[in-house]
Amino acid sequence: MTLELKGRYRLVNDTHLRERANQKDDPRHAFYEAILLSLTYEDYFARVGGLKVQPDTYKTRPVNAAMEIKYCRDNGWVIDA
Repeated sequence: MTLELKGRYRLVNDTHLRERANQKDDPRHAFYEAILLSLTYEDYFARVGGLKVQPDTYKTRPVNAAMEIKYCRDNGWVIDA
């Protein structure tokens, strides 16, 4: 089963998302800024495009937009609307 990231989403923990967006020393902040500015998954992916970043804390491979929004969903910070 493939997770489809389409349609609207809702922020559940915007305080935590804003904290992550403000951590400018973490390259993933761009994903969190886009999550906060977007209302749909499509808009989120349009904002970040093919951005891949390599945070110091995650050495195995670059992080992309899909990985980060899935992380937010898994932690309950973002849910489907």
